[in-house]
Amino acid sequence: TVCVENPRRIKDFAKAMNYLNKTDRADALAIAEYLVRIGGSPWRLADPVMRELSALTRHRICLQGEKNRLTNKLEHEANMACLVVRQIKDAIQRAKDNVQEIDERREQLIRENTPLSAQVDALTAIAGVGLTSAVLVLSQMPDIDLFEDAASWAAFAGVTPCRRESGLWRGKTFISKGGNAHVRSGLFITAIVASQHNPVLKAFRDKLL
Repeated sequence: TVCVENPRRIKDFAKAMNYLNKTDRADALAIAEYLVRIGGSPWRLADPVMRELSALTRHRICLQGEKNRLTNKLEHEANMACLVVRQIKDAIQRAKDNVQEIDERREQLIRENTPLSAQVDALTAIAGVGLTSAVLVLSQMPDIDLFEDAASWAAFAGVTPCRRESGLWRGKTFISKGGNAHVRSGLFITAIVASQHNPVLKAFRDKLL
């Protein structure tokens, strides 16, 4: 059985056990004791469709970031050489074309996979959740069946709140920021949109504020 664990958890476990040495042997012993005491999560290889969808999603994020970066540079177009402006605009158009090609392939994969299509339909049925957000969650997070409840899923995604309190002192509450940064970023944008269009989420947001 192969297990994939968060290195920070094992590091914190070793500190808690007062393991001071930092050698290959000491690390191996710490990992072994962690698995004995805490247990590990068996890792399983995703099916080919989800692996391709994950690769497409990550590449799309990179292309969008590059497109936005180049677009921002054009704010100073008046002070730039004509050749530079032309090449930047050409690069932006290439990025747009590549994103469109990825979107077409992504939609094809969804159409040809009935279970995946059903999951996408279930997520996009939520007001404020679009196709891109649904695919991001499905492709970048492990199978939802591996989680006991919604709280454990949220903890894995790194969006659970972390409270800082001691006696009468109340510090600032923030999200844990563990897990996949792409998922956190996508869920942040989705949450903002959904809280404006979904009455249930809007009421929950207002309660938090």
